[in-house]
Amino acid sequence: MKITLLGRAISKKNNRRNFNHTSLPSVAFEKFHHSAMAQLLYKGYKKFTKPVFIDYVFYMKGKMDSDTDNMEGGINDILQDAGILENDKLIIEHHCKKIAGNKEFVTELSIVPFSQVGVDNDYVISKVTKREEANRPSIINEPKQ
Repeated sequence: MKITLLGRAISKKNNRRNFNHTSLPSVAFEKFHHSAMAQLLYKGYKKFTKPVFIDYVFYMKGKMDSDTDNMEGGINDILQDAGILENDKLIIEHHCKKIAGNKEFVTELSIVPFSQVGVDNDYVISKVTKREEANRPSIINEPKQ
C-alpha cells in the first residue's frame, strides 16, 4: 500500500509541553497529526494486523533537515492512531530515505505485509534480511526453555 502525506513530518517526542505533571506533544506535532489524520481517514486505508515492512521517503523543503528516526516515530504513531497499523510494534523492518531540496514537505510510505517482502516486491533490504536469517546461528532460532 502506498501513502502520501503532505506537510512537514514532525517528531512527537521533541519540544513537549508540560502542564502540572502532564506531558503533551508540541503544537507543531498536534497540527501535523491533525492534518495527517484528515488525509489518512479521508482515503480509508486498510488495517494491518500482522508484521509489516515500511519504506519511508521524506522529501524535505529547501535545505531543511530533520532527524529521520524522530520523523519515523511521529509517522508510526499517526499510522496507529489512524487505524492503519493495529500497533506500531508490527513494524519489524524498515528502510528510510531523506531527500533535500524539494519545493514542499512530502512523506511517501510503502507498507507491505512482511510475509510478502522479497516475494512480491523488489526491496533489496529484504534479500539481505533473508540472507542474514539463513546464516543466523541455530541457537537464536531455538525456543527458550
